[in-house]
Amino acid sequence: MFIGGGGFGGAGGGGGDGGAPSWLIYLFGSLITIFFACSIYARCHCCREWLESKIPCLKGPFCGCCGKQPTTPCYLCGDRIKDDPWNDGSHRKECASRNEAVLGAMPTPYAVNCPKCGKKLRVWPKRGSFFTCDDKDCPQEENAKLINIGTNRLNCFICDYDLCLSCAKRKDAAAAKNAPTLSLNVSQLPTEIAPPPSYEESQHTVVSEYV
Repeated sequence: MFIGGGGFGGAGGGGGDGGAPSWLIYLFGSLITIFFACSIYARCHCCREWLESKIPCLKGPFCGCCGKQPTTPCYLCGDRIKDDPWNDGSHRKECASRNEAVLGAMPTPYAVNCPKCGKKLRVWPKRGSFFTCDDKDCPQEENAKLINIGTNRLNCFICDYDLCLSCAKRKDAAAAKNAPTLSLNVSQLPTEIAPPPSYEESQHTVVSEYV
């Protein structure tokens, strides 16, 4: 904020005695800027996630920057959840129960199951910003933060397990290759197939049934 002109109540405009020092004006303007920035940060999930990706939380018993317990953004409901109920899975179970219809509408086009619970992974829509692929053979850098574009994230929400699209396709192809196939034993087939009866033979058979 800029404060111009003369002093705070002086009759003249010459910057005489009683005028606010320049450092005080800058300090006041800086405090107002910080206040608005903190207000935007407190209300915007995207801003918080972006800032946390640049400056990770210390993850102590209390966050050093805000004085609150550290939290994790839930990528289903969008709320920020304290780390304890997020890490022990209690929030995800409750959230999945409340949003059962939303989860049920997410497709499962790949034959890839969660290694923790055995359920099929779902294509996660464009909800939440970043995710990391949990496959140990993923070609991405370890713990690389990937942007979810709505088609490249395969997820098990209850277990908080994620695969990127390339790993999901690789596992799907491996599952198709190892799938059992039906085999036909040719030796059990008849070597000769009897021809169908002629018209006369079929008529004779029909007439003999009624005689």
